[in-house]
Amino acid sequence: MGRGRPGVGIEANQIQIPQVTTNNNDLNQVQQNINKVFRNLNNQVVSLQRFESQNTILGEIKIANLTQAQFQGLAGDGWLLCNGQKCVDTDYSKLTKLTVVPNFTVSGINTFIRVNYE
Repeated sequence: MGRGRPGVGIEANQIQIPQVTTNNNDLNQVQQNINKVFRNLNNQVVSLQRFESQNTILGEIKIANLTQAQFQGLAGDGWLLCNGQKCVDTDYSKLTKLTVVPNFTVSGINTFIRVNYE
């Protein structure tokens, strides 16, 4: 799963925890406590994902010795290789009124630009 993206088919603020009930009240209480811990952890992950997403600026450029597919697999689909390619209908083009991304490399290492919020 890429960074900043919730699980497939499940809203970011929901988790699916199977409910098991038994005749043993102590075991039922343990499961309820475990479910609370899982929900709390999920809420913390969602909060961190939102925080991380807000700390990335549209038009921000990052340098990585990766291909576009590798970079997007790690950072998400909102990034394009800075090679002068078209970026029509992206958040970046709507903000800047530009239709292509910059053509920019650093010593032969790829650079990527944030063009969409996910």
